[in-house]
Amino acid sequence: MPGKRMDDSELELHPETRFKGILYELDKLRVTDEDLPVVSGRVSRPRKEKPANAIRGKRTAAAARDKIVLGQVGEGGRVRREEYTRHTGKGLSGARRLHMLAALLQSRKNKKQKFNDRQGMLADKIIKTTMLACAAVAVVSAIAIPTGFAKPTADITLNDGGRVMQAPTSAATVGEFLSDNLVRIGAEDILETSPNTPITEGMEIIIRRAMPVMVHTQDQTYTVPMVAGTVQDVLSEVGLTVAETDEIYPSPDTLLHPGMEIEHIIVNIQYKSEYERIPFETEQEKDSTILEDEIEVVRYGEEGEMEIRTKLTYKNGMLTDEKMISETVTKQPINQLEKVGTWVPIRTPNGDICKYVLSKRTTAYCSACNTGNKTAVGTYPRRDENSFGTIAAKDSKLPYGTWVFIPGYGYGKVEDTGGFSEDTIDLYMGDFDTCTCGERWGVRYKDVYVLA
Repeated sequence: MPGKRMDDSELELHPETRFKGILYELDKLRVTDEDLPVVSGRVSRPRKEKPANAIRGKRTAAAARDKIVLGQVGEGGRVRREEYTRHTGKGLSGARRLHMLAALLQSRKNKKQKFNDRQGMLADKIIKTTMLACAAVAVVSAIAIPTGFAKPTADITLNDGGRVMQAPTSAATVGEFLSDNLVRIGAEDILETSPNTPITEGMEIIIRRAMPVMVHTQDQTYTVPMVAGTVQDVLSEVGLTVAETDEIYPSPDTLLHPGMEIEHIIVNIQYKSEYERIPFETEQEKDSTILEDEIEVVRYGEEGEMEIRTKLTYKNGMLTDEKMISETVTKQPINQLEKVGTWVPIRTPNGDICKYVLSKRTTAYCSACNTGNKTAVGTYPRRDENSFGTIAAKDSKLPYGTWVFIPGYGYGKVEDTGGFSEDTIDLYMGDFDTCTCGERWGVRYKDVYVLA
């Protein structure tokens, strides 16, 4: 019996069945005096109510008057002549008698008319009362018909969506009982007993009513009629695919209740990688062979690299959380190695910086005594007072290419070696036709300034 369930305000209790909680829907028959037809053309005039004493006194006086008119004996055994004459007309003249007779007839006519009016009004009231009674009988009959032919024979219990009602009924089956009482079963409702099941004493008929449950997802809303179950049952009914990371409120194992709203939040997890440079460090070592505050780079440094992993959480398309989950070094930095000089320089008399100073025995030679031989480095000896002169030495502290400054001689460059001892150096004096080295220089002990 599909259809819309009746609201309690549209139902009325049957007055005759005394069913407790069983509801009927009947059209009331309402009849008023205005709905009844008028029987006669006379207009009913309202009667003026008189006191009971006045009515009884009037009736008593009328009866006494009639007795006197008929010639009955009055008080003291004498006939009241005046009254007798007035009512019988004896003793009056002809014209007077006719006038009195006409008045009497008119009076009787008026009384008869009043009597007829009273009878008509009484008949109207009787007819209207009869019609109202018939209408009431019809209403009572309409109400009594269902119970007149189906007298309650079994007491049952109706549980309609949690509303429990006790009811006596004579219906043969569950379906007949529901039909008689206008109990409708919706398309989504569940009747736990088959409509063809016979009615038995003490039977409980259970109807589970479907309740609307709303499901809100990212961009849609579903309304699902459910009789019972859990939140997970509703999601399965809608056919929503819930990912492992998605969120459901309330939890899927929550039991349903009327008016429940379920929130399905789609959670999307993403990861991103960013790379940052790792700066290298500088390691320094002191070196006394290097001029103070001078730095010599032994190994150049290289920067490293780090990968930073971040977790991004999106709920229904909106970023709600950003969290760093790891830092991984993908390339180690290489430190830079430097040597820092600690040597405090010595300056020549000319102000040039020297590495160190050696005390040497110096001798001289020239082109005349050198016989034109090349130096050890393949050059010819030379002497330029504005530049430098060739020097021959056997000291390890004066390797080839070393620049020196010798007071009285000037600048020289070690380019040759000689057959003398380590503590002696030989200075080239220039090109001469005859050797005059002994006179020009001879043997001198000098400080040899090794230039930086």
